[in-house]
Amino acid sequence: MVIDLIVTGASTGGPTTLLTLLKSIKKLNCPMVIAQHLPENFTKQLASDLHTETGLNVIEGKHGLNLHPGLIVIARGGVDSFVQEDPVGNMRLQEKVPSDLLCHPSIDVLFESAAQLKKSVLGIVLTGMGSDGKLGARAIINMGNTIIAQAPETCLVDTMSKTVIEDGHATYVLKIPEIADVLSKWCVNR
Repeated sequence: MVIDLIVTGASTGGPTTLLTLLKSIKKLNCPMVIAQHLPENFTKQLASDLHTETGLNVIEGKHGLNLHPGLIVIARGGVDSFVQEDPVGNMRLQEKVPSDLLCHPSIDVLFESAAQLKKSVLGIVLTGMGSDGKLGARAIINMGNTIIAQAPETCLVDTMSKTVIEDGHATYVLKIPEIADVLSKWCVNR
């Protein structure tokens, strides 16, 4: 399977889970955008820590950022990030003033934008509280793409993952090592 973009959502327990996942993979052959529920001014440090701990190209997102293979972007806290495709197929990260949604960056906003691309998208819903990601996962599945939900028993807080599973929009339900294996098979140059 060829994947053009990975979008990932996490909340409570996410930073530790992301570290475990990213330490288990090599440089991706597609970009990854992560919406981790964190306040403004915390996402830059998370990106820096993940870069230092994994050696991967992890940065904090910004409006207009070109998304290229191997780049892992942590969406900025306090705003909602979405992905757009230009006329020649290049993907860029865009930002907008927060909506009336509870959490920013919104996983649903990110996932729903990815679902509109003419690309092969893999969505991953990790540990977290609430239902952010449910509508976005549905949009990705409805466009013929794939959603992985973290196995609820392995989540610090399992409601985000469970909501996607119970909604019937998880293609796979996997533990973190299994998600890393999938990424290594589908998204890492050999």
